[in-house]
Amino acid sequence: MKAKLLLMTLSVAALASCSNDETLDTNRSAISFRSLVEGMTRGTSVTVANLDQFKVTAVGNGKVYMDQVAVNGSESGAKWATEGTYYWPAFQLDFYGYAPADAQGVTLNEATRTIADFTLAQKVEEQKDLVIACNTGTKESNQETGVPMNFRHALSQVVVKAKCPAENMKVEVIGIKVANVAGKGTFTFPADVTTGKDTRQLDFSLWSGLGDATAAYMKRGDAPVTLTKDAQDITFADRFILVPQQLTAWAGNNEDKGTYLSVLCRISNVSGDNVTQLYPSEEGKYGFSAVAIDTKWEPGKRYVYTLEFFGQNGGGGKYDPDPTNPDPDPDKDKDIDKDPEPDKEGGDPILDKPIFFTVTVDDWVEQPAIDLQM
Repeated sequence: MKAKLLLMTLSVAALASCSNDETLDTNRSAISFRSLVEGMTRGTSVTVANLDQFKVTAVGNGKVYMDQVAVNGSESGAKWATEGTYYWPAFQLDFYGYAPADAQGVTLNEATRTIADFTLAQKVEEQKDLVIACNTGTKESNQETGVPMNFRHALSQVVVKAKCPAENMKVEVIGIKVANVAGKGTFTFPADVTTGKDTRQLDFSLWSGLGDATAAYMKRGDAPVTLTKDAQDITFADRFILVPQQLTAWAGNNEDKGTYLSVLCRISNVSGDNVTQLYPSEEGKYGFSAVAIDTKWEPGKRYVYTLEFFGQNGGGGKYDPDPTNPDPDPDKDKDIDKDPEPDKEGGDPILDKPIFFTVTVDDWVEQPAIDLQM
């Protein structure tokens, strides 16, 4: 029987992104912009300071007035100007902005406002944040102050932390994987404006065409992190930036279906000065330890998963059903994540039942009385 002690427990926190309230100077003669970005920490996340360019389309009077025009920032986002000069017409304009400016599949006109098949980079360090902004403007209201463009994050951010409160167990982590999630989607721009500092759920982010949930994203560290009783970040300074979606949990078996987190780790027993590696069986290697998740990821929100090894009712996790996905990074140890025990299947517990004892005490054995003369 698989003991409950062999399951790794986790907790999840969903944190809404906070607002960056920097207001930027404007050019007061032609159409100009003021840009704000609701901030999330790096992943690589867009902020006012690193948003050097975005593109904007303006629609008014039933047709396109500005067609994906580049808007460049300077002085760390203090000034913004369009490439070319555009003057205010007599009618209202609806503005649709997005960054990165090189995003593919963008269609913005009087009828269609989508980013089709937005696809994430396979390498976590190369994943790009996607931010969008929508507002209206008129000559009377905005030629002096500029058009405020408050950008919101359209993707979700995932952080993974881990801890091990058991003093006799040593867990060294060298990588973390998010497996079986949709890696692309089609984004539809909202009908409402995105001004203000409203951190409610961004209900305008409608993703479709997510396809099969088969993508896996892996982040490796340059050096292992040894877990303690206090949770530590094992995303190694980066953040997963992923497509918002409803996850379906891995069933905890040998089928590579459903979403799970998998920690590339080494587990050892500690007794005094003696350290004995228990997993993987090959000394010095690392192996994957998996746990299922079924969160609903929403746009503009950060999700923090905290994994607890060997806590109360917890253990070392389960074997990964697909330890070779994604392929090893050629810049890292090529077989660092090779499963050294192929006889064990995905979903099997990393460690078997913990050592325990049954105790009996023998009854006293009566002996014949011994008489002694004094």
